[in-house]
Amino acid sequence: MLTSIECHEIAKQKLVQAEHEPQHRTRLLTAAQGWLVLENELRRLEANVIPPKASRRSRPTSVGGERMLTSGPR
Repeated sequence: MLTSIECHEIAKQKLVQAEHEPQHRTRLLTAAQGWLVLENELRRLEANVIPPKASRRSRPTSVGGERMLTSGPR
């Protein structure tokens, strides 16, 4: 499965191709638009699935088989 970042990179590649291949410009621009739409949808989904770093809570972790507690609520 692709990430939003990968979709953005593919869209950029299509735009560069469109500049260098005028005979396929319309098709490549349409493809780039499609990748950007997919990027936006994936960003929205990623935002719902992956919490922002600031709101993540520290949780107990295991190191070498021993349970260690990190700061923060459990």
